[in-house]
Amino acid sequence: PEMRELIKDFYSARYANCLKIMGLLRGELLLDPYLHNHIKALYTRIREKALVQYFSPFLSVDMNKMAVAFNTDLKSLEEELTTAIMSGLIKARIDSDKKILYARQVNE
Repeated sequence: PEMRELIKDFYSARYANCLKIMGLLRGELLLDPYLHNHIKALYTRIREKALVQYFSPFLSVDMNKMAVAFNTDLKSLEEELTTAIMSGLIKARIDSDKKILYARQVNE
């Protein structure tokens, strides 16, 4: 039932609750003989995918609101976004003064 709720929250863009459930399930999943070696990478990829999904419909996002949506602090979110931008997952730039994430637009 928790896994179903997690998936439902992920696809309904309720990322704070989704990530909370992931945290609660982590200990149980680490006991799985097949999954335990992959949990860290799996959790990282799910979180990256959630960041991409959250940002994709916008030209700009207030990182303070995004931090609330992901139940994290602003500094950690900025570090995560920087990593996602540098790896090419998110095509954006960060205004560190205003704490706004702007989509990088390609000139035609």
